[in-house]
Amino acid sequence: MPMTRKFIGATVKLGRKKNNDAKVVQQLLIAAGEVIPGGADGDWGNNSAKALEKFQKLQLSAGAKVQAWVDPGDLVLLLMAWKAGILIPLPRKAGIEGVLAMHDWFVKNNIKYNAGAEKGAGNRAVYGVHEDTRYAVQTTSLQYQAGPVEMDCTTYVNLMLSIYASGHCHSAPYDASCPFGGVSANHCARDRYSMPLITRKLADATTNGHVNYFENAEQITAAVAAESTKLYAIEVGLSGTGSVKHMALLTDGMVYECTTGQSGSACVSRSVGDFCAGKTGKIFYLFGPNRATR
Repeated sequence: MPMTRKFIGATVKLGRKKNNDAKVVQQLLIAAGEVIPGGADGDWGNNSAKALEKFQKLQLSAGAKVQAWVDPGDLVLLLMAWKAGILIPLPRKAGIEGVLAMHDWFVKNNIKYNAGAEKGAGNRAVYGVHEDTRYAVQTTSLQYQAGPVEMDCTTYVNLMLSIYASGHCHSAPYDASCPFGGVSANHCARDRYSMPLITRKLADATTNGHVNYFENAEQITAAVAAESTKLYAIEVGLSGTGSVKHMALLTDGMVYECTTGQSGSACVSRSVGDFCAGKTGKIFYLFGPNRATR
């Protein structure tokens, strides 16, 4: 998957043959609440043109020009995504400040967990809006469908690490694809964002060995003490198998995550102690900080 999505590549208007650009505009109109008989079939006829006209009359400022076509980059495309509840304003601030601003937006907008994602059945993806670092847009099963925006732990961490690096999700190494988790040698923080895996020295003086995991909050806190205000990524695995079941972020003693079982927003923050509590039989992989960027 790419990092950004361009809504359309050419003008959508009457007289053009059936094409994907028309289908995208139809998807956005339907997601925004308009009715198009026949649905998003890629055939831009009178019904689609009337739906576009109706949407503009309702959403554009009084006196604004209403047109029967859509050009790439037209404001109406963003308006449709916003009305559909799938437009995400990005902080455009890098570092911890950007991460916290994005997290606050998720909390204030009561963003829920994408049901089924914890079992590998997530169907949401987040792309930067092509050539517009102010916004990202959510797709559902790779199509534009009515929101609201939903997150899961991997999508959350993936997006946040990109914001930490650049303030947006429009440049490498961000990718909307999140093929991480489960039993895998691949780790989002390390392999996509170059955050090194932190190891722990064993207390047994006779071995002087290291292991690549942590067992509790005390060990994690000690490992980050020298640079506690930097950003770290945590992966929660099953002891004995290494299977990754959850991802989160850590900075200044607080864990930021998108997780299941919340009555309000699925995006929450809590102390590292509270985060680790109750995770019996779990181990914690710790990544970062990436000193090359921040």
